[in-house]
Amino acid sequence: MNKKYIASVLLLITPLVFAPFTLSFFSTNKQTFVILMALVLLVLTAVSHLTTKKHHHQSSFFVLALGLFWAIMGLDILLTREARVEGLVGKGALLLTLPVITYLLATAKKSLKSLSWALMGLIAAGTMLALHGILQLVVLAEITTLPTWMRDISFTPAGSPLILMTTIVFTLIATITWAIKEKGLTKKTSLFTAAGIQLAALVAFSFMLAQKEIIIQLLPLRASWSLTLDALKSARELLFGIGLANFPALFTQSKPVFLTQTDLWTTIFQTASNEALQLLATVGVLGFGAFVLLIVATIKASFGLENTPLALTLRLTTYAIILSFFLLPANIITYTLFFTLAGLIAAHSSFQTKKEIALPGYASIVSAVALGTIVIVSGYFTYRVYAGEVFMRQAQLAFTANDAQGVYTAHINAVKIMPQMTDYRISFSQINLTLASSLSQSQSVNTETGKAPELTDQQREQISSLIQRAIEQGQIAAQLRPNLYSTWQNLGGIYRNLINIAQGAEDFAIQYLGQAIAKDPANPLLRVEYGGLFYQLSQLVEDKETQVNLLDQAIQQFQTAVRLRPNYANGQYNLANALDKKGSYRLAYQAMTQVLANIEPDSDDYERAQQELLLLEQKLPKTPQQQAGSQAQEQPGQYDLQQPAPLPKPLPGGPIELPQESQQLEPTPQPTE
Repeated sequence: MNKKYIASVLLLITPLVFAPFTLSFFSTNKQTFVILMALVLLVLTAVSHLTTKKHHHQSSFFVLALGLFWAIMGLDILLTREARVEGLVGKGALLLTLPVITYLLATAKKSLKSLSWALMGLIAAGTMLALHGILQLVVLAEITTLPTWMRDISFTPAGSPLILMTTIVFTLIATITWAIKEKGLTKKTSLFTAAGIQLAALVAFSFMLAQKEIIIQLLPLRASWSLTLDALKSARELLFGIGLANFPALFTQSKPVFLTQTDLWTTIFQTASNEALQLLATVGVLGFGAFVLLIVATIKASFGLENTPLALTLRLTTYAIILSFFLLPANIITYTLFFTLAGLIAAHSSFQTKKEIALPGYASIVSAVALGTIVIVSGYFTYRVYAGEVFMRQAQLAFTANDAQGVYTAHINAVKIMPQMTDYRISFSQINLTLASSLSQSQSVNTETGKAPELTDQQREQISSLIQRAIEQGQIAAQLRPNLYSTWQNLGGIYRNLINIAQGAEDFAIQYLGQAIAKDPANPLLRVEYGGLFYQLSQLVEDKETQVNLLDQAIQQFQTAVRLRPNYANGQYNLANALDKKGSYRLAYQAMTQVLANIEPDSDDYERAQQELLLLEQKLPKTPQQQAGSQAQEQPGQYDLQQPAPLPKPLPGGPIELPQESQQLEPTPQPTE
């Protein structure tokens, strides 16, 4: 592959590539493709050093800004305390790879033909995405022979409707600009035809958004700004940010309470409302400043382009992409387009001074060996990342096919090849817990005695081994991501499912779910889960004082849940039940009236709540004056009424002793209010 055509391949293929072989069909495959293109460029550069004994370099403000950005990104990843590997596997790999591509493109020889091919690749990609989007809305979603995931109306090779629309906007600007300036009739007609397809797709998807048939959720700017300010409170975070992969942890810990009053109350956002705030929070002032400097250098270099249709197309498209960084979240396609086009600008700008550096003697060999080593190490790491995603996809498919052995084996392989991936550890812990639960319940109940036979020593040993592995994997996940609430929720959930099965499990369940609350204090769902644990434990004890204490703690969590979201019907429902159990009938009655006020009158839950309200009314010393539903909210909340899930039944033959390893991880109790 000729080095000068790498840009056209990148711009054409990156927006289109996807594959169902990995857990993420889109981002994993797009990023892997970008990395492979970078490795190809490095190999071609190494070959050039060996054959020509020269290195093409560029002395410019642009290259200086590019190098500074690359160095700060590497330093930021190196200094990240939590989720370093996940940050490197995700955006980190992209932000270290693309500057290399940009530099090698910028130092290549100027070629109008390669520039033309690159822009044609970009326009072709946008046109194909637009055409597929139109066909998806009109035809493809109805073809039953296609896989289910390809029949979803929002499916697009770009990855999501938002990414599709932003990519089409970029390509539409390029297409129209070139079409207006183009003098050749054939090419002009082709470009306007492509622009018509792209515009039609934008109109169609805009209509679908207006009709709410396609939903795009973005974190409000107000919340993004609040989170960014919170992320930069300490000097270390101010300079280097919280880490590329840690925005979800920042969101749950510092989420503005006003979000719980909106339709976004259950959403855990992975990014800020725009890329500028995302970078400021995750890589700090240094990383954000380096990126802004690179943008300035790119704009400055663009002033050195010749006054041609290709140059104007390149300039305006790049400006549009730069603007998008301050308006919307960025993605792999956006970053790839920006860095590739920036490299092309630098290569064709008259402001850039290019020179050839001689590599005499063994210098060319040393350079080639160094580049080859980088290619091998980077390629091996990329292989491991991709293989881990493939194994997790295999586990997903095996789970769908009810192949327990396949699920287990695939998880083991994924954890072995990528041991630092928290999601893999959490998933593996749940698989072990599920298998332990299935094995413990495999004994059929004797119809005469009404009891299940005692487990054999082998069965108890198998269950104990699976429980131990579930706990170990959950603990490792919590150690890898101690600021992420879901790791503690997972660990607390494991111990909750071991109550009545393993001795002392309830203490760890309370402790770890309390830690999850500390990491996500404004989560009504988590509050109800935590309160539900106290509620169920209160049903197990006979001591009246202990029972009241547990009920009080359950009530406290339920009350917090409904304070966070007043129209949360299930929170009010659980609060009513806990108050009823405690004997606070009037308060329970008031809570149940709020349940009725926040669910649809024609739902099954409404009838159920009405019946329970009547039962509570009979317990009151006198008829209350308030009428059910008098405080109805304008917008009903979640009204799927569920009592806390029952705790597991005791194992025949007595509880299993918890493994000693489970005692190693003891988080400091955190305040829950």
